[in-house]
Amino acid sequence: MKYKYLSYIFILALISACQPEIDEFTPDQGTADFSRFIAVGNSLTAGYTDGALYEQGQKYSFPNLMATQFGPVGGGEFKQPLLSYPDGIGLQTTPMGTFYIPRLTLQKIPTCTGEAYRPAPTDPSYINKQQEMAAALMTPVSSQGPFNNIGVPGLKSFHMLIPGYDTLNPYYFRFASGPVPGDDTLIAEIRRIDPTFFSVWIGNNDLLDYALAGGEEGGPAHKITTVGPDPVFGHPGYAESMNTVLTSLADPLAHNAKGILINVPDILMSPYFNTIPYNGLILRRGQADTLNMAYAQVPNINFDAGPNPFVIEDPGVQTGMRFIEEGEHILAIVLDSVECKGYGSAKPIPGKYVLTHQEVSNIHGTINEYNSELQDIITKFPANVAYLDFHALLKQAHETGIYADGIEFTTEGITGNLFGLDGLHLSPQGNALVAYYCIEAINANFDAQVPQVTITSFPSIVYP
Repeated sequence: MKYKYLSYIFILALISACQPEIDEFTPDQGTADFSRFIAVGNSLTAGYTDGALYEQGQKYSFPNLMATQFGPVGGGEFKQPLLSYPDGIGLQTTPMGTFYIPRLTLQKIPTCTGEAYRPAPTDPSYINKQQEMAAALMTPVSSQGPFNNIGVPGLKSFHMLIPGYDTLNPYYFRFASGPVPGDDTLIAEIRRIDPTFFSVWIGNNDLLDYALAGGEEGGPAHKITTVGPDPVFGHPGYAESMNTVLTSLADPLAHNAKGILINVPDILMSPYFNTIPYNGLILRRGQADTLNMAYAQVPNINFDAGPNPFVIEDPGVQTGMRFIEEGEHILAIVLDSVECKGYGSAKPIPGKYVLTHQEVSNIHGTINEYNSELQDIITKFPANVAYLDFHALLKQAHETGIYADGIEFTTEGITGNLFGLDGLHLSPQGNALVAYYCIEAINANFDAQVPQVTITSFPSIVYP
């Protein structure tokens, strides 16, 4: 009986010895100081989404999610200039002018072919509320600052260095604290926080205006920001602007703050530029025959039953029109015109709604140059700057998808989880994904243990 008892004890000991050891996660700031965190950037940093800036979207901004995770490792208060206007305020430029619009929601709306779920303004009467929306956007909140999130929708790299930029951008005007002695630029806002940690994500808007205007069709007001000094407009280019911003933050002789720099993704992978596939003109045999009769005098345009490329304007060819080719892009703004007004079939899609191979090449080449400059800049402060290659992450989402917390992220519109309803800005889950990878890079670079974001805690697209 004694031996039987000893055998029982031995078995229990053996089972206990085989149990895996669970390493307890102990939050640790490592070599970083998260007490005063500042986020510098454009609409992606501000939490602009679904076509507008609004309070709930701002609360889901990726730096705000990061700041929450910094709490257990010494993070301090993170103040954002919240916009309390009920449906938010966005800016939309059309051939008829620029309008304030409320945020988009997914709605079942009538189309020429019946009904479809489409992003549409939450308040359909917004045209009658332009003055009200303008007044709300221009109501200062600077007395509540200084703010830790100084993301400004519409911001380009060189705007950081323009004196009096608050008079040019209403999104900045509403929270701008005013100049500090000797400095009337947006960089002055950084000094008010005296940050110990930062995030910087700037560059998308330096290309986006050009892309949204159809490339060359947009004219000089929508040109791509040059890498070097601009010989026409005289402003510093992307390289000098970003060097100034990063130096003001990370240089040991300046703030000596630590932080993370996010590079420039391929904006043409966003849903806005891929909603209408190049060969999305689906025809029946009779429809193809009718169009062939209409284009009988136009060489190299011949329709067939099934998928066909759309017809676009192109002044570079003799006939002034041609089939769009794979790798070129149609802007999502003409979706209704394609479906209901014969754009791309009965009549060519105007060039201002198309990005040609050359225009695509201009964008891609510049992105590569921007990111090369960023790599050069951070080599000056290797101990102070972590780096997130979001360009590679977005490419992965576009080509194969990304799985995180059991969620698949792709660049598909609405169903891809990464982007909001405007097809250009991140969804709440998309912001959580960016925060997740930022924290991963921060932990690796600064030997920290910042608790990770739980991506499933945040919503994606809300269906009606």
